[in-house]
Amino acid sequence: MKQYPLNLMMTEETFVRIEEYAAHFMRVDEIAILTGIDEEDLKDAIADKKSELSKRYRKARAESVFSLRQKILKLAKNGSPQAELLIAGFIQEQTLSENE
Repeated sequence: MKQYPLNLMMTEETFVRIEEYAAHFMRVDEIAILTGIDEEDLKDAIADKKSELSKRYRKARAESVFSLRQKILKLAKNGSPQAELLIAGFIQEQTLSENE
């Protein structure tokens, strides 16, 4: 077990469960209920971008976003107007994030 913000103790099993829930875009309050972790402690741990929990949570979420965006990009390349609109939004988000 490892020490985390506000004495949040994490096992590898709990990390893996949180990664899975993050990858499925579960809300933090839902993850807290499913893991039995206090919601505020979980929020604090996720907000601490240097913590292992935060890194693993954000990575799992980002990998799912990447997978979905790959599928949307494929649809856009095949002429889906809805997918093209989504891709245009993603491009704008990316450009804005580069200038932050």
